[in-house]
Amino acid sequence: MVSGALAVAKITVGLAGHSTAVVADGLESAGDVLAAKLPGGEHPYGHGRSETLAATGVLISAASFEHPGQPRLPLAAFVVWPLAVSALAKAGLASFKFR
Repeated sequence: MVSGALAVAKITVGLAGHSTAVVADGLESAGDVLAAKLPGGEHPYGHGRSETLAATGVLISAASFEHPGQPRLPLAAFVVWPLAVSALAKAGLASFKFR
């Protein structure tokens, strides 16, 4: 539930703040939620990780070719907050899981 909320926040704020990297991080987080099968056998890091990483890479690459030679919209400073909240939430979840 936390990961899903963080994914939505990153995508929303990334779009509002003109940050392809934050949108891509949100999509990667959403992919983690959707592909949250346990690791096993041929998938030591869980199922769906390579597909998620490939899709995120495609998004970043496509966005870089949208308007070649034209300046991008200015990046809004508020796009950093979902990343900071995400880092703190993930650290809290990891600490909880280790205990």
